[in-house]
Amino acid sequence: MHDSSSRSSRSIIKDWDAVSQAVRSHWVLSARTGQATGWFWAHGYDVQARSKGNESGPHTWLCCHCVQHGVPRPKGYVSSNTRNIEGHLSKAHNIFHPDPSKATRYMQERPPNQLTLHDLAAKKRKRDDFHDELVTRFDKTTFQRHIVQWITDANLSFRVPENKGLQQVFQYLNPLVHETSSNLTHETVRVRIIDEFNTYKSRVIHALSRSPSQVHIAFDGWTSRNRHSFFSINAFFLDEDTFQPRKIVLGLPSVAIAHTGENISAAIMEVLDDFGLIASNKVGCIILDNAASNEGAVEAIGHKLQWQNPASRRIRCFGHILHLVAKALLFIKDSNTLEDLDADDFTEWTKRGPVGKLHNLVVWVNRSNKATAILRKIQDEDPDKSYPGTLDVVLDNGTRWLSQYYMIERAIKLRRYLEGAH
Repeated sequence: MHDSSSRSSRSIIKDWDAVSQAVRSHWVLSARTGQATGWFWAHGYDVQARSKGNESGPHTWLCCHCVQHGVPRPKGYVSSNTRNIEGHLSKAHNIFHPDPSKATRYMQERPPNQLTLHDLAAKKRKRDDFHDELVTRFDKTTFQRHIVQWITDANLSFRVPENKGLQQVFQYLNPLVHETSSNLTHETVRVRIIDEFNTYKSRVIHALSRSPSQVHIAFDGWTSRNRHSFFSINAFFLDEDTFQPRKIVLGLPSVAIAHTGENISAAIMEVLDDFGLIASNKVGCIILDNAASNEGAVEAIGHKLQWQNPASRRIRCFGHILHLVAKALLFIKDSNTLEDLDADDFTEWTKRGPVGKLHNLVVWVNRSNKATAILRKIQDEDPDKSYPGTLDVVLDNGTRWLSQYYMIERAIKLRRYLEGAH
């Protein structure tokens, strides 16, 4: 440890006449009238560089200790550059600012002694320990499982892990990702997803087989926007340990052929057999909507499962019944025929009452770029609008639940704009 206050107060006799001629040939005492301030002036001369003309150089601090020790070219710094002056005193002469808190930063810049070398070695050991811990804790399989889970949860492209920018992020966070070849290709992602599915599938099969209740099944058809037809098959059962009700999706088979009862039952039975529900005789009731093809599907499933009265195992979907009741209240004529109506059949939709007429208006606005642009422009020009941006009309769909509700809800919100544009 050093006593910064005693060393900073140490001074030498500053007799300019005693300075060697070699030094004085380059410097002259400052011509300033006031007294220079600053603790470091006790350790330096207030000088200016000699020049050939009448002009002198800037006011400069010239180190007294360098001069006293006969340094051929003593250090001089422009007097305003206090950091360099203090830094020189601390590094070259072990002299520090009288305030210890301000002297610390210069102390750290001194050449390393045995103590500081020991500290550096300790820090290096810590870095090495950290690296070893990083290596020990990084698990390639776990990392890749998290990537696959992220891709499936966010419904991302299998090629996302191949993105160079993402790989650079991984490399920045942990170089071991690259060193252990942990980055995935799209082919590997597909294989890992199938492996994960099979792993969890075995757990589901075990949970279903151990359930204290029967396993009840609900399924319904659905068509994607790109015209792929699927059947969602869901299971409902009691948990073995908690007796709490659980539900899970068992499958989403594609049924590209006609949706007859026999074809539907074949797709359903394949999934049920895959999860061991047929062999264990665990199938309970079946929850379905009122589609005509479901009658045949229940009969076919009941026949294959050797049920004496298949119709008694069928539970009609209350939500679907309530939906049909609501549609019957909305439309004057039979609402069941809506699924067969062409969206552009203006006359037939008009016969369906107010909601049918709204449908025609929405179809017209939705199909017209000009009408849509006018609707947006009117909203933009309204200073009292209660929502940001603009909204478009929502077209209903005869087979999608609540589609008329969403169409009416949006129309009410846009009512004054639709009436203003009419």
